[in-house]
Formats: sequence, C-alpha cells, structure tokens
Amino acid sequence: SNCNLSSRVRKVRRCYGVKMEFTVRVVILGLLLHSASLAIEEWSWNRDSRLEMLNKGGNEMPTIHRRSRRDDKQQCGFTSSPQVVQIYMPESKTYLQPIWLNKEVILIAASDYSKTFSSQKASFSPTNLWRIDLESNADRYNLVFNDKSSGINHAPTVIDTLTRSQANPSVATLLSADYKYIYVTRDSGNTWSKYNSPSDKFHNHHDMLMSSVDEKRIVIRDADAQLFLSESYGNSWAKISTRAYQVDIGYNSPHEVEYLYYTEQHGNDKYEKWLHRKNTKTGDTTVLDKHVYLFLMDGKYLFISKHNHSNPDARRMYVSSDFGETFVMARLPELHWYQSYALMTTHEVGAFIHVSLNYSEGRGNLYSSDSTGEYYTISLRNHLYERSLGNVVHDFYEVQSARGVYITSVKEDDKNVTTRISFNRGATWSTLKAMDCEGKSCGSGDLHLHMNHSRSITLFASDKYPLPLSKGTAPHIIMAHGVVGKHLHDSTNPNRVFISDDAGRSWYSSLPPGKYSYAISDYGNLLYAIQRSVNSTDVWVSHDRGKCFRKFPLDTTGQFILKGLVGDFKVGSLVSLAFGVPTQANNTSEWIVHAIKFGSALDRPCRHDDYSLVSEQDCLLGFKREFNITKNNAVCYNAPGYKYEYFDKKPCKCSLSDFECDYGYQRSADGQCTKEDGYDLGKHCAAGQTTYQKSSNGLRPIPGDLCINSDDFVTFSTEACTGHDYDAGDDYPDDQEREKRRHKGLVGLLIVVLVTIVTAALCVIGIMMYGRRSKSVEPVKYTRYSKLPDAEPDEGNPFQDDEDDEEMLK
Repeated sequence: SNCNLSSRVRKVRRCYGVKMEFTVRVVILGLLLHSASLAIEEWSWNRDSRLEMLNKGGNEMPTIHRRSRRDDKQQCGFTSSPQVVQIYMPESKTYLQPIWLNKEVILIAASDYSKTFSSQKASFSPTNLWRIDLESNADRYNLVFNDKSSGINHAPTVIDTLTRSQANPSVATLLSADYKYIYVTRDSGNTWSKYNSPSDKFHNHHDMLMSSVDEKRIVIRDADAQLFLSESYGNSWAKISTRAYQVDIGYNSPHEVEYLYYTEQHGNDKYEKWLHRKNTKTGDTTVLDKHVYLFLMDGKYLFISKHNHSNPDARRMYVSSDFGETFVMARLPELHWYQSYALMTTHEVGAFIHVSLNYSEGRGNLYSSDSTGEYYTISLRNHLYERSLGNVVHDFYEVQSARGVYITSVKEDDKNVTTRISFNRGATWSTLKAMDCEGKSCGSGDLHLHMNHSRSITLFASDKYPLPLSKGTAPHIIMAHGVVGKHLHDSTNPNRVFISDDAGRSWYSSLPPGKYSYAISDYGNLLYAIQRSVNSTDVWVSHDRGKCFRKFPLDTTGQFILKGLVGDFKVGSLVSLAFGVPTQANNTSEWIVHAIKFGSALDRPCRHDDYSLVSEQDCLLGFKREFNITKNNAVCYNAPGYKYEYFDKKPCKCSLSDFECDYGYQRSADGQCTKEDGYDLGKHCAAGQTTYQKSSNGLRPIPGDLCINSDDFVTFSTEACTGHDYDAGDDYPDDQEREKRRHKGLVGLLIVVLVTIVTAALCVIGIMMYGRRSKSVEPVKYTRYSKLPDAEPDEGNPFQDDEDDEEMLK
C-alpha cells in the first residue's frame, strides 16, 4: 500500500500491505507494536536533543534546533499541493538556454549544438527564441515564439551568448554565430534591435563584456587584439586599442565611475606589457604600469604579475586597493616557471590567493591576506587546484548565507580528495559532520561535498552534480551533494543531498539518496528539489529549512526526463520551471516545461505571529545576529513587501578563533602560530617605509572581525625596518641590462637541459644493463583527476556547463 510515513526527524518507514487472510488479532498486534516504536523513537529523539544540548555545556536548548516530530503522516504540514502547469514547447532543437529576465519573464534560446574532440569546432543551426510570461495571478502561462515582427527569429547564435545585463535585467544581448551581428532587447524580449558587430573575428564569446552599472556599455576584444567600446547598446563603436592583450572592467563605487582596464604589448617582449586604465566617465586614459605580465581585477583589488628585477625567470605579485592609483608588493612566495598564482576570491577587507607548488601536483598552498591585501599567511596546505588542457579546477566556495564561511577541497598525499570548511575567513579549517540521514546514521567518516572537482571528471552535463547553493537572503542555509566516508569517492555510503541550517556546522539529509536539482526560495522559507533520474515525476518540497520534504507529483499523465531546473530570479518568488523531455518515443520532438507555483501549497501569507526571532548559535567574525524564521506550524509564505533583515548585532568576547597567523608565521598541528624560517617582516618593508608593526605572539586579528578585548590575546609594537623590497613603481633596469640578464638565464637553462639529457641517457643505460639480471619493478602510478575538455552535451540537455575557468596570474 502507498502509505510511506515520515516523522519530523526525517525517519522514513515503510508500511506493507497486510494479507486479507491474516486474523484480526495479528493486525491489532502489529498496530500496537507500531505505536510502541513511535513512542520509543520520540523518546530517543528528545534524548538525543538533550544530549546535544548538554554537550554544548548549556542549560537550555540551542536557539536554533531540530524541529519536533509531525503527526501528519509525511505531509510535512502541507494541506494542499502546488499548482503545476504543463507547457508543451513544439521545439525539436536539442539545446535550450533559459535566462530569467525582469518581471517574471523567461527567455529561451533553442538550438542544435554539436562538437567533436577531433576538430574542437562547433556547428550550429538557426536558433529559435522563445519567451514565457509568468503572470503570478494567471492559471496559464503564455508561451510566445518570437516571430519576425519582434526583430529576431532564426538568428544563428553561439551557445552561452544569450546574456542578461547586470545593470538592467530587462536588457539582454544575443551574439550571432558568425560574430557579425549583435541583437539587443530592452523590454525583456518583446522586441529586438539588430546592430553590426565591430569585428567578426573572435576567439570565443567571452571576448564580449557588458557593464554592471551601465546597460548601454559593451566591450569587445577580437582575435586580432582590437579593442572596441560602445556606449549605445552596440549601435556605434569606438576603437580603443589595436593590440589589446587582456581586458576587464572595474567599478569604483565611492566615485561612481567605471574603469576599463587593458594591457598592450609594446616592442618584442611579450612578457612585459603596458597596463592602461580608461575612465569611462571622462574618457581619460592612464598608463598604470609598463612591465605587467598579467593582471586581474576583482572588487576594489587590482593584482598584477611582474617579472622579478634580479631574476627574469621569476615573477612576483603586486596589488592595488585603490583601483590602480598605487601598488605595493604582495607578500607572497616568488614564482618560478612551473608555478602560478590564482585569485580565489576577494572580500571587502582581504583576498584569498592560491600558489601552486608544481603543475603536475594538482595542489598547492592557499594564502589569506590582511585588510590591505598586501601581507599574506598560509591558510590551508595541499589545497586542490588542478590543471588540464589549459583549464583549471578548484573547489573554493564562498557561502553566501553566512559571513566568513568558506568551503574547499584538499588533495591528500594519496591523491584522494577531502572537504574542509572555515568559519573564520580561513584562519582555521575543519572537516564537515553529517548528523542525520533520513532519521538514521549517515555512516562512519566525514562529509565530503561534490563541487567542481567532481564535475570535471564527469563527461556529460546531465551527469554532473549541481554546485553547492546558498543565498544571502536565506540565513545560514546551504544545500549540496555529498557523501560520508573517508574521502569524496568513497563508495561505502550513497551520495545524497545534504542541508545545513547552521552555516555548515552540522549537516542532515532528508531526501532519498540520488542526484537532484535543487533551489532555495522565499528567503529560505521554501526549499525544493527534483530527482535527476531517468524518469522524474515528482517535486520534493520543504517549508521548514529542509527538515521534512513532501513529494508532490509533477505529471500524472506520464513520465519525463528532467533536464534542468530554473529557480526564482526575483527575491521571494514562488515560481519555478522544470525543463524536460517526454519518455515516450513519439514525443521526442517537443519539450515539456512544468511551471510550478508553490504559493498554492502554502496556506496563506505569513502574519507577524508566524515568525520566531532566533539568534545565531555561534559567533561569526566576532559578533552574533538575530533574524526571523517561520515557526514550526506556520505553513505560510512571505507576503509581497516582506523585508529581510538582521537584527541586533551583538559583539562577542574575543577567542583564539578570532585571530589568524601574522605574516611570517604558520599554524602548527597544535593550533599555535610559529615563526617560519626565512620570513622576517622587518626585512621586507615597502619602499619608503621606516617602521612596521610587530605582533607579540605571531597572531593578528582576522580582517573584519569585530570581537572585543583583542588586547588580551595580542599586542603590537612599533619596530624599525631593517630591509626593503622592490616596489611596483621602482625603476626597472634598462632594456640592455634586461637583455643581458635574459641571455644569462637562457644560457643557464641550456646548461641545465644538457646536463639533464646526459643524466637521463646514463640512467637509461644503467636501467637496461640492470634489467638484464634482475626483475623489473613497475613504478606506482596515480590517477590525477583533472578537468576534461568540453564534450558534446548529452542529447536534449538544455543546461550545459556555464562555469568559466578561473582566471590565473601565471
């Protein structure tokens, strides 16, 4: 019988049908035993919660705690179902690219896409453009085919070039496959304007940039290194450069000006380029530096990689925190030809940078900076960072729902991958703990999450695990696929969707094992998922931060193969779209879109008394905050106009977790900061600097940490500088001197190569002679998980990877 039951502690039981020939006494006895098991389980759950509280050393239950059992037999508090509207798209194209535009409008580009490994060239057929109007109060949704009257139809387009403007979500651009035309809509796809592209020579679609603050501004760099700027949606173009190498855009919010950064190659030295900054407001262009190898702009930080003065085969990193006005040397290890810098992320008061140990290692050291972005300390060793065929793979993830929380992966000595999490901006890292899997133990071992590394070793997009998901408007909630075991690829326990509602300190799984597409909506009040199996017919919905999921049917007429899930674009929206294809062979020429309106499954808009004010369990970056969540029995949704906010920022007394190791120190196994050999801050002062601040015990406050009484842990003294580093503004040796150094380096390299060849030849002779009188021994071979080249997408798959390779400063 179909009577799956579930408690509020996510313990799923199975009810089995009882044969009619059984006696009434047996039936009654079974019911009594079942009731007894419920009582025992309820007592056990309350006991475990109390033990958890006692382990924390408190006298009261934690402020945010697991919700109590429901007696609604797997209903999870729901009394009605979400409204599902099926939209049949008479579309035979195998590839869909949907983007959510303004005012609940979905724009879909449908095309055929093929690519082979041998040619690495893609072929395209004319693209059909569709628009779905999602009127929130309508029972039916309008599916509109953009005909010729709209200004576009059957326009050949390259995959992933349907782009929404960050400055205005009603604006989108479409680049033609031959790169000759740019189509622009300013009214969410109702009408389109066609403009000539300034060039038809592109490396790829990433050569086109759109401004994040001005919807009219578009930047294009073509394959001939020509740089063009349009301030009119592409209607007219100005040529900025004829030898641009790198291009990026940065916005200076205090001065409300957007800068265009680009490097130009001058002379024959391809490793030293001029870095330009163009003010888009005044039109003025400034040369920031004339010896740049590569640069990277992120937030307020501008990083440049430059060759060392005294060693032309080595490079150093320099950083500017004022958009290029001034540069200082970043206190990071000097690079050699087999190493690289990679910027993971920046925040308001610092940055994370990965320094590779060796290209073949697939790992390196992760460094975190102070508030200036100048002084760095090792945050995590053996940090995963793999390279293959020009692509890079890392798992560094910044949690959006909690401040200072980051998740990443470590590549162990045995080449296995494990997961780490930090709650204090990388000062310390720990493993993840899974507490509950459908009311049972998750198994032995730590929790390891599937991120980019797992995706890189999976060929087809439909088989890839979705990346972790968190939102700044859903406090402390994180959703991710993972597995409990010794490492990420441990097959002892099944892969599941895990959820944390305490910013990653504990994790639980309420869904059956499998691979899902998932989303967070309504300020964290609504979580939903669809299983990515061969035949998907249901959507799983939770309104209690993932403690209990109820299964609702999507399609009662048949089954379909899920290809993608598009969550809400508008904050607080209760509408989602599930894209799929029918399983029936005779319907393969059409797509099925399930428009899911979750509002009908929730009873009503939330009232004031439906909310509960809760406090963060632990201090994050030196303070706690309070926020509202809906109560256990409130099956409601946040009404239009609901304002999400935190309340009462309460500072915490400082602890060791509020400090990281200072420059020149590293964290030892016992958690203490010990001095590193060869590092002396006084010997590495910036040019013109006479004094520096010395830590009393190797600690420094974490950037942005607001804890009180920090003097109880560390004090700083002013000391005189004993040495200086080159600064970015120092005069470089003249061309003749640099050429002499380069020739010296080449001669040295040639000598090393010759010695290596001779040594290798001698080794080969020795091995051949030794092999004649001894058994051969095969060396140990390790499999290095690296990112695969872009493959042909799964047939009919609308959602191919859109992950960009992390930009790298070599």
